[in-house]
Amino acid sequence: MRKISLLRRALDALPLPLFIKDDRGRYVYANAARLKLQKLGSLDELVGKTAADFYAPDVAAKLLETDRRVLAEAHEVHDNETAIIDETGQQRWVQSTKIPLIDDSGVVVGLVGIMRDVTLQRRATDQLAYQANYDTLTGLVNRAGFMRTLSEAVDRAAAIGGVGVAYVDVDCFKRINDTMGHEAGDRVLVEVAQRLTVGVRQHDTVARLGGDEFVVLLRHIGQPQDLELAGQRLLSTLRPPIVIDGHELCVTCSVGVALLRAGDSTAEDLLRSADQAMYAAKHAGRDRLVGQYR
Repeated sequence: MRKISLLRRALDALPLPLFIKDDRGRYVYANAARLKLQKLGSLDELVGKTAADFYAPDVAAKLLETDRRVLAEAHEVHDNETAIIDETGQQRWVQSTKIPLIDDSGVVVGLVGIMRDVTLQRRATDQLAYQANYDTLTGLVNRAGFMRTLSEAVDRAAAIGGVGVAYVDVDCFKRINDTMGHEAGDRVLVEVAQRLTVGVRQHDTVARLGGDEFVVLLRHIGQPQDLELAGQRLLSTLRPPIVIDGHELCVTCSVGVALLRAGDSTAEDLLRSADQAMYAAKHAGRDRLVGQYR
């Protein structure tokens, strides 16, 4: 008994969560780190239960399947990353390695699981994925993410009822940066991004291409007059003054819109057409809309 008590003390001293299950996937033991991970006060709260008692049905199904594989195939299996709520109420990501327990006669009688906290790695991966697809200043989709979304929309144009693009450029933005500083300029860009987001429909997509250039993917736009109306709505949303540190800035934008015609454009062609229309709006005096309907 002393040896068993010493072994349990040793397992409880381990920083890694560890558990043991029987041949039916039921918990029979867990060390202190494993109990703490899910805010369990005692081993009694765990023994006899399965993953189905602690996780959402879809997550539990995957964990129970890896249990089944370990027990049936008698080899080590690694679970996918699993989200849990820890003892502080924070979400964490863990990954388990499950190893079969085999008795002297060669029969699998259970499994041992060792859990690793992979939250930092998961956050780093998620951050890299976010930076690859989103603009860090405004939170909008970035150029790379937008081009993928636009390409998909162009491919499905017939199914989604037509596709239009609005290309938006902040007029005289360099003057704002030069006179008020880059921090004020960034705040203007954030405000423009928020107004554009409010000014579109739920199924449209707003992106920042870079600098002071924004673009909007407008779905279910089949006629020039519909695109014209959507573009004018964006202009109206952008025209009210922007207040920065108590100063009202009359910030205007030039907007170019282009409509995809069946079979005659790629995503790149459509964006280029909207860009050309935007420059035509600038040359015509800024703070206006120009359409290119091909």
